[in-house]
Amino acid sequence: MLPWKTAVIETARFGGYAMNVLAARRAEARALWELVPLELVLSAFAIILAGALKYADVMP
Repeated sequence: MLPWKTAVIETARFGGYAMNVLAARRAEARALWELVPLELVLSAFAIILAGALKYADVMP
């Protein structure tokens, strides 16, 4: 089946294929962000920053 035909069927069935896809992508991104703890992100950022400062001879 062609993609545009699938989109037409989805629009007819669910009343707005584009909105459903957009909502699903937002929900997926939110769920992925909730899986990564903030402490892990901050720790990784601090390690990368410390390495960059050490490489630039700013930090001993």
